Amino acid sequence: MGKNNKARRAAKAKQRAKRAARQSAGGGSPYSGGSPYGEHFAGFGPGLGAPPSASERQHDRAAALWQQAIQNPEPTHPAVRRAIEQLTTLPAAIADQAAQELLIDVVDRAWSLGWQPVELVRQVRRKTNAGTAALVELAIHADDQERAGQPIDPRWAGQVRQLGQQHESIRGGWLGRWRERAGLDRFDSYLTVKRAFEGLFVIPRLEVLIPPPGRPDLVVTIGAPERTGSGDPILERIRKLLSKAESTEFEEEASSLTAKAQELMTRHAIDEALLAADDDPASGVRIVRIPVDAPYADAKATLLGVVAAANRARAIHLKGIDLCSVLGSSDALAVTELLFTSLLVQAQNALAHESAGAAGAARRRTRSASYRASFYAAFASRIGERLSVANDEVVGEAGSAALVLSRQVDAVDEAVEELYGGTLESSRIRGAYDYAGFAHGRQAADRARLRSGELREA
Repeated sequence: MGKNNKARRAAKAKQRAKRAARQSAGGGSPYSGGSPYGEHFAGFGPGLGAPPSASERQHDRAAALWQQAIQNPEPTHPAVRRAIEQLTTLPAAIADQAAQELLIDVVDRAWSLGWQPVELVRQVRRKTNAGTAALVELAIHADDQERAGQPIDPRWAGQVRQLGQQHESIRGGWLGRWRERAGLDRFDSYLTVKRAFEGLFVIPRLEVLIPPPGRPDLVVTIGAPERTGSGDPILERIRKLLSKAESTEFEEEASSLTAKAQELMTRHAIDEALLAADDDPASGVRIVRIPVDAPYADAKATLLGVVAAANRARAIHLKGIDLCSVLGSSDALAVTELLFTSLLVQAQNALAHESAGAAGAARRRTRSASYRASFYAAFASRIGERLSVANDEVVGEAGSAALVLSRQVDAVDEAVEELYGGTLESSRIRGAYDYAGFAHGRQAADRARLRSGELREA
């Protein structure tokens, strides 16, 4: 589709709306009951009035059938299958075009709800499958191409570049080309469109952290940080330390590397806070969203929470979509994400080691949900204790200079209260308790290295 496609679609929708208005004045529209998806389909549906062209009638018919297909939440419902079967009797170019417009429109709607490209594809993959997610990636690339000439935030553009399907052409009939590559017939490809729509439409509203293309006014002042920390030498050292901790086979070394990384971050935070002592700490609070993937997403979110707390940040688990909003300074957010990723890899490696080293009934136990949930919970708890020790040592050495950190913590707490006040609740990690899993999780956290000998400079 060319860059003027949205304007052409808007003009056609306006024409259809006028015809529908004339029809309504003479006896009502067959869609007067409305779609459960509301204004998203405003302007869709055949009208009377001036006789439309044959292609317009076919497009209106395709749009009406797509409405019937998507207004029922069950993909296997007979009404859905009938609508899709009728779509396959229309010319492929017409039915495909209507589907492409539908997908791009609903992707555009997701941007206004605060979702970002990478998050949206992940959500569709969670709710459906990789094939449907690939189709959504194409829709996002098509949406991006239609915005040629619009100012796009570099963080947004960077996420679009991360997506798959970026080398596939999204001009003209990109749905048909995707169908051929996937080896699907028209019915199954349209059923995939239906599933994609469900994954895209039934999503909650999130904070807008990056301005969507064409709507810079939507972003909140507490949005995602502009800087990722990649140019900061201290954060680069922390990144290298954590990378070594993930890759080493020696538990003592890995634990020391993780401890050193936390010490560096705390010292760095004190230095940065002193430099900005005259500034309002609240002006430096930002948000990022970090995925916590199933299984055991709530236990992994607990680990993220203790890592965030150790770095004067707060993590809020957004249940149902397995994302966490993390609030803190730009540097705190960067190191929280780094340290969480490293510790999660270490926990997963330790869990695999426990399973590989067991046999018979013991091995079956290490594969149980209760064992693994308890393992992650204990690992998170013990890591929190160890990070606190590492922090306390540095803060104790800093003396009164470390008092500036408390202003950062207060600013983060105030931001959390402003955004989530009255809506947050505590919850227990789901799953039955397993003593062995809990004990092994704490042991693994002890091996994740804090304070065990001198460390060579990274």
